[in-house]
Amino acid sequence: MLGGLTKDQAFHTVNDLGRFMAALHPQTRGLFSEVEKLIHLCLCLPVSTACSKDHFQLCAA
Repeated sequence: MLGGLTKDQAFHTVNDLGRFMAALHPQTRGLFSEVEKLIHLCLCLPVSTACSKDHFQLCAA
């Protein structure tokens, strides 16, 4: 069902998909509440960087 709604769209980032979902009618968006939760989780996850890896190595020592 979501594939039918997005077949004409090109999403390059999770943020693009999030904007698309936000633009949907609330009733349609309600059908994909689990997808919406997954998008929120992906947008909230920290991105691993060399700095954070160094910090974790220092904490483990």
